[in-house]
Amino acid sequence: MRQIVGKLVGQIALVTCGFGLVMGAAPAAELARKVVLIGGVKSEKGVGLHDYPNGVRALKAILESSPDARGRVEVVAYPDGWPADAHALDDAATVVWYFDGERHHPLLDPSKRAGFEAAMRRGVGLVTLHQASTVPVDDDLGLARWTGAVRPAMFDRTTQWAELVPAAPTVAAARGIGAFAYRDEFYPTFRAAPADAGTLVPVLSAELQPQYRDGHAVLDDHAETTPVAWGYERADGGRSFVYSGAHYLTALDQPEVRRMLLNAVFWTAGLDVPQTGVLFGVPTAAADLQRRAAAAAGAPGAAVP
Repeated sequence: MRQIVGKLVGQIALVTCGFGLVMGAAPAAELARKVVLIGGVKSEKGVGLHDYPNGVRALKAILESSPDARGRVEVVAYPDGWPADAHALDDAATVVWYFDGERHHPLLDPSKRAGFEAAMRRGVGLVTLHQASTVPVDDDLGLARWTGAVRPAMFDRTTQWAELVPAAPTVAAARGIGAFAYRDEFYPTFRAAPADAGTLVPVLSAELQPQYRDGHAVLDDHAETTPVAWGYERADGGRSFVYSGAHYLTALDQPEVRRMLLNAVFWTAGLDVPQTGVLFGVPTAAADLQRRAAAAAGAPGAAVP
C-alpha cells in the first residue's frame, strides 16, 4: 500500500509543475449547464454520518444559492440513489457522486456502469466525494481511468484533525481557498491510473496519520503527506475531481470545502471558475439539515465535528 501512495504522489509531483495553468482554463459559459447530483442510502449510525441523502440536498441548496451559478447551472438531484431514468445523464455537463463504494458501489450494476461510461465518453464531468471513489480491491470497476486514482477497498483510513494545504490558485478548484484545518475521515491510500490516461493535479494535501493500514490498527505515529483532493483532466478532454473527505454532513458547511466543491462543479462542467473562487450563498445548509434529522430521530442533536 505504501508503494501505491508513493506512486501516486510521484505522478502528482511530475505534473504539478507543468499543468497548473491548463487546469485553470475552461470554455466560456453558454447555456446553463446541467449538474446531476446522485446520493445513496445513509449507511452509518449517528446523525450526520454518511448522510448521503441530506448531503445531496445540501449540495443542491449550496449550488442553487450561489450568485455565480444563477442562470449558468441547472441542478437535478437524486438524493436517495441512482436515477431510475436510464436517460438521466444524457444531457448532463457534470455528475456529482456522494454514496458508499466498494461492495455497494453502483457501478457493480452492469446497466448503471454502461450508462455512466457512455456519459464519460461524451466528456461529461465527474465529482466524487468520500467513499464514491472506493472500489473492490480486485476490480476498480473501470473507474480509475475516469478519476485518475481510486481507493482500493476499505482497508486504510484515518479520522483526525488535519491541516489542509491548497495547491497554487492557478489550479481552478483551488481558487479562493487558503490553508485550513478541520476534523474529517480521510483516505491515505489510492491506486493511480496509468500516467498516460490523463493529467492529475492536487488541489488539497494533508499530513495524515493512518489509523488503519491493510485493515489493521496502526499504533505508531508515522505521518504521510497525501493528496486528499485532486483534479483530473482526462485524455479525452473530460474533467473529474475527487475529494476523500465529507464523512460528516457538516463538512459541506466548511467554507473552504464548500468553495472547493463549487469550484470543482464549475470546472468539471466546463464553466469558468472566478479567480477568487465561486461565491456561495446559504451559510449553513448542511448543519440545518442535520439539526432537522436529529429532531426527526428524537435525538438532541449532533455536535458539529
